[in-house]
Amino acid sequence: MDSNFTHFWQFFMLYRDKLGYGILAATINALVHWKRHDSARDSVVDVVFCGAIGWGVDGLLRASGMAPEGAVMAACMIGYIGAQGVSDFLRNKLGLGGK
Repeated sequence: MDSNFTHFWQFFMLYRDKLGYGILAATINALVHWKRHDSARDSVVDVVFCGAIGWGVDGLLRASGMAPEGAVMAACMIGYIGAQGVSDFLRNKLGLGGK
């Protein structure tokens, strides 16, 4: 019988690059919120969303025809801009009435 740790390790090894991009984006976003002295509620929500966006940055780069080697830099930019900034950028680019 396999332990849960073995399954976790297999999951980690399968998605280690995507997890790394998500953790990088979340960490940078947490540091930005810490520097701004934002409230904990807003910070936690934004950090989680930045981690989720960072998780998929490799796929987004591949889908748009860019080299996936830029995923580290893209994850850093996502973390610095924040989830609201990414959302506003996408709305503006898609013509959905962004700021």
